[in-house]
Amino acid sequence: MNRILWHVAACASALMLFPTIGGAQIPAASFDELRAVLKDGDQVFLTDSDGRRTRGRLVTVTSSSLDLMVEESRFLFLTRRVPRTFSDTAVTRVARIDSQLNGALIGLAAGSLPVMSAGCAFDPDWCGYYVLFSMPTGAAGMVIGALVDGMRNATVYRGGTPANRGATVSLSPLLTRRATGAFLNVRF
Repeated sequence: MNRILWHVAACASALMLFPTIGGAQIPAASFDELRAVLKDGDQVFLTDSDGRRTRGRLVTVTSSSLDLMVEESRFLFLTRRVPRTFSDTAVTRVARIDSQLNGALIGLAAGSLPVMSAGCAFDPDWCGYYVLFSMPTGAAGMVIGALVDGMRNATVYRGGTPANRGATVSLSPLLTRRATGAFLNVRF
């Protein structure tokens, strides 16, 4: 019985290494398309035509402008929130800031569960010790997951004229229960 549990734990741990679905998102080309992607209150990084990056919380998006609530430093750690409006011609890129919490939780599970499950399946009498042994690996997985998740901010808008953006080609796999194929998108 222990051997079966050990095999199940090893298979479950190996499956955690592979993603189930991968998908690419093509950034919006206009503020009208951006409205469908972002919600009010989302945190974003905005890059303007001068190359300056601004971090803020989205207030509203119209067809010609984007309003952010930006925190400005006043003195040491004191800040104030200031509304700023950016026109569609001044914005070159908008990236949504992803929360690091889900990456930390996934890292915690990926770091601690394999040690716990394999250890408890191998020797049930020492299961409590394997729970303690899994804490450092869980903490390391948590830190790594938060760091990786923090570096992944999805670009949701890429502005400029088509001449500035250039042509883009994207190829995405399409996998369903009944069909397999590819999605090719060419933009000029």
